[in-house]
Amino acid sequence: MKIKRIELKNFKRFTNLTIDMSGCEVLPKLVLLIGANGSGKSAVFDAFEVVSKFESKDFPNKKTKYYLKNKQEQSEIQIEINDNIHKIYISPYKEDFPVHYPPVIPYSLSFYGRSAVRYVSRLTRTNIQAIDITKNSDKPNYYIDQDSRFENDLDTLMYEIMETVFKGINTSDSEFVKDIKSFLSRINDSLKRIFGEGESTSLRLDSFLPPADGVPIQLMFVKGVSEIHYDLLSSGEKEVINILFNLLVRSPHYQNSIYFIDELDAHLHTELQYNLLKEVVENWIPDDSQLWTASHSLGFIHYAQSSEHSAIVDFDNLNFDQSQTLTAKSKDERSVFDIAVPSDMLPYLFKDKEVVFCENTDSKLYNYISLSNKVFLGLHDKKDVFLRILEKSDGVQGIVDRDFLSDGEIQILYGKYTSLYILNYYCIENYLFHPDNIAEYKPGFDTLEYIKRIKEVKNKEKDELIRTLDKNRSSYIFFTKNNILGEQNSSEGFADIKRMLESDDFEEFYKVFSMKKHTNICRIPNVSKSDLAKTKWFRKQIEKVFAKNI
Repeated sequence: MKIKRIELKNFKRFTNLTIDMSGCEVLPKLVLLIGANGSGKSAVFDAFEVVSKFESKDFPNKKTKYYLKNKQEQSEIQIEINDNIHKIYISPYKEDFPVHYPPVIPYSLSFYGRSAVRYVSRLTRTNIQAIDITKNSDKPNYYIDQDSRFENDLDTLMYEIMETVFKGINTSDSEFVKDIKSFLSRINDSLKRIFGEGESTSLRLDSFLPPADGVPIQLMFVKGVSEIHYDLLSSGEKEVINILFNLLVRSPHYQNSIYFIDELDAHLHTELQYNLLKEVVENWIPDDSQLWTASHSLGFIHYAQSSEHSAIVDFDNLNFDQSQTLTAKSKDERSVFDIAVPSDMLPYLFKDKEVVFCENTDSKLYNYISLSNKVFLGLHDKKDVFLRILEKSDGVQGIVDRDFLSDGEIQILYGKYTSLYILNYYCIENYLFHPDNIAEYKPGFDTLEYIKRIKEVKNKEKDELIRTLDKNRSSYIFFTKNNILGEQNSSEGFADIKRMLESDDFEEFYKVFSMKKHTNICRIPNVSKSDLAKTKWFRKQIEKVFAKNI
């Protein structure tokens, strides 16, 4: 079930709002509503909530005025799914005719929503409550009310566990034990993808014990070498746990449905925002369903902008007292990032600094070298960085990996874009794990043997690299956006890269041979990128990039 078109008349702040997804080649699995606080995003979710109440015949008739923009006129919600149109009308409350239901509901609509008010700071229940979650009767009355379903989700899981035990099933070899291990594994696989595997940030669910002696459910996690109770997790970690458990328990009952979750990114920094949205969309929302969420966070915009099966709808700076029709924005538009990082705010946020956007988490490594007048901010990939600097009015700069670009192509790009900088080597790992950098980090290191090992790996992979070279290069935004580099330059660049990969001269092939997946060649135990980014050699090489010395 995926929404093709929505029309809201006289609803909340909207006089007549249409969101039309029919222009999408394929209806998206994710619809991201972006815009500043108060721009109207959450009001769309109120409409979804109304539809779900009508379906359950649980609409609070005497409070319909909450949804009406003009309290004296009828409101209309129209949703088109799979070319079927579903209409619901809300009338001003009258004792003899409080709500107008459509005479025929053409088919069942399934909606499942979570409001932004769902934070649970600590577990408090000392007994397990049996709740029928299949009817979703524990949802808030309004979308602005507290959503307390997290502890209900825990109780539901624990109730099933205890019921199985009390039935006398041999838990040592039962299917039940396999189910419990499976759910623990699924949660932990997700936590690994969201928080990573670093000792300081990783999070793993360790045990899930029933309440006893007046003590609530013991939801225990491992972080590094420490065991931590749910109550002691950070706000961001609790938000992630809340969402995952909720989807674990509820999603089996909401197949072929519309999910809507407000402020899914609450309390999370940029990288975790991206990871969480990716995880939820790709591993928790059923393939036959659709997720709508609202945000003005950089991480969410990055994911939606880079995902093939997503759409971005911009609510910012619109007058909803007038009729408005919104469609999916082009993902190549740089303006989608202005919600998260407004151009006119950068000079104030980083006074006396030159803002340099870079790829993903490379910002931390660049910032280690402490270039006196620069601050590095991470975007998702090369495409995002390039789009961000296209407008020169905000004075920002961008530095991107070289990948498979030739010297000639880099010169052409430098001639067109003065605020763009391109690494002289394939990626930042080529600098960090360069023989000269390793030699500074570890005096006495055998650089000749190291170069020999790198050359052997390159020669083993070069045929496959050349075979897929054209495909890899064709995805670069420099070719896909208005063919900036042109067909002739593309052909010449391909020949140059092929020649460089076939060369056995280290400094020749090393420029276009990725060390990203080959950092273990140096064979130095426990070496970290952070340590290698603090050398004088690395700083000097990055200074050369900003001097545009190819």
